[in-house]
Amino acid sequence: MSNKAKTVIAVIVVVVVLIIVWIVYASSSASAPTAPSQSQTAQSAPTSQASVDTSVTAPSAVLDSSDAGLDQDMASVDSQMSALNSDSSNVDVGLQASAVPAQ
Repeated sequence: MSNKAKTVIAVIVVVVVLIIVWIVYASSSASAPTAPSQSQTAQSAPTSQASVDTSVTAPSAVLDSSDAGLDQDMASVDSQMSALNSDSSNVDVGLQASAVPAQ
């Protein structure tokens, strides 16, 4: 290959890499987490037999790194994990109840 062809290929590779980096950067900045509005947190989807824990609130935009704030965050995580365990148990029971034995 000639030096001119190698240079053209190198330029094409650099341009493709720059385009990929730009796309990844644009998509990551577009998907940055934002605080939900008051109307979004107040809405709840209708459920048939599941209970909804309404005491869970969205994290605030203000960072609280005091001991009380961290304790509150840990308590919130604990309650969410307990709700997740409960939901998981309910799903397990539902799957066991609806399991059809193979013939």
